[in-house]
Amino acid sequence: MTEADSSIQQVIQLLQDQGLNAGYRHSGGCNFGIMVWLPDGRFLLWGAVDGIWAYDHLEADNDYIASGFTDIPESGFDSQVLAESIQNSVKALAPS
Repeated sequence: MTEADSSIQQVIQLLQDQGLNAGYRHSGGCNFGIMVWLPDGRFLLWGAVDGIWAYDHLEADNDYIASGFTDIPESGFDSQVLAESIQNSVKALAPS
């Protein structure tokens, strides 16, 4: 396991400890990230884009809804900071 994989796994564990349905995502090639499923079937796909962490918000059938970006670097990131950013996106997008 690479350092990046280990950091991603730490973020996933932090999210799961907060009760989020999160898992590791390998979308092919060298693309790795974090999936977070919302209770209503929508999901967030977090990954590194152009050197920073970002997400796509998708319907259960993979239809695109929106994207969001952070200033968190792709490598050498603080797992707690990324986990908090993901938690905040889930809170903002979760159904009321």
